[in-house]
Amino acid sequence: MWNISIDAKKAFSTCTALPIHETDEDWEITLREAKEEGEDIHTTLKAELEEAKAELLQVLPSRFIPFLENGTLNQPVLPKDVRNDYLQWVRKQEEIFEKLLEAAYDQSEKAAANLPPTAQAVLTEGFHDAIIERVEREGENLHLFINTESGFYNKSYVHLVFQNVLTEIADMPLQTGQYMIYDELVRIKDGYALRVLFDAPESEWTISMEGIEASCYYRPAFYTIYYNEEMAEELSFEDYMQQLNPDHNYWLITPDVSCPIKFDSNKVILENGKMSLEEDKIIISVGNSRYEYNMEEYHPINFIFLKRTKIHMLKIMNLYLKKK
Repeated sequence: MWNISIDAKKAFSTCTALPIHETDEDWEITLREAKEEGEDIHTTLKAELEEAKAELLQVLPSRFIPFLENGTLNQPVLPKDVRNDYLQWVRKQEEIFEKLLEAAYDQSEKAAANLPPTAQAVLTEGFHDAIIERVEREGENLHLFINTESGFYNKSYVHLVFQNVLTEIADMPLQTGQYMIYDELVRIKDGYALRVLFDAPESEWTISMEGIEASCYYRPAFYTIYYNEEMAEELSFEDYMQQLNPDHNYWLITPDVSCPIKFDSNKVILENGKMSLEEDKIIISVGNSRYEYNMEEYHPINFIFLKRTKIHMLKIMNLYLKKK
């Protein structure tokens, strides 16, 4: 049923734990640079081999074991035929894992076909290098708030809603700060199932649910401009707000709050709350809850996102489908 698993990821990581240079020319360059910099390259390589040795002993074909045991597997003295054989074996393991990832993508694309357009686009694209920022459980529904800025996505933030959760299996409890490395969606009799592999700590999480909804948020254009030019820290929040288009749909998203907002006279207007800047703190009050954020850690503009309309998202989805 599943193509990806924590065992498959660990097997791939183990098989590729000891990279070696592929050609004599690569070794010549490495040895020359090490000499110029006064580095004891042989001691460094020995340490790298010792670190990977225990894992490699579990997976290496027997023909490579003598070279692992005598410490020459990642040294320039390794016979060329052995080096080429080892490199070919490593590439084979890489191909095996790549095929699993391709199959996972194909299955996710097929499974997502009946989801709402935004959820379809999000689940098909996947969440490689995304970070879970908030986890909320509401009755039988699970809400995941995911920061996607660390990956290669046009969106910056995603809110996933798993509706009527059926089952949930995890190596460890779902928590904020987890990096999503690989994910796969499958269609099941009663709905959908999603598997995610996390890094740091390495774990596997599988959830099944009746339905999935998603909302996507983006950075305003001025945010990107200022960050690309490394001017964000010098930018006042008031000046930033003046450059935003008041006709767009803006949201305030923090580690604890997400809600629509409007701007009025350099103030952020919340539907059921208030945002204020006091000395070195950002203070947000929503209902009976109050949250404080230190400005040394958070710049106020980091909390402002743009939510595109449903019509805009349908246009994006149509463009995506045409490219396919």
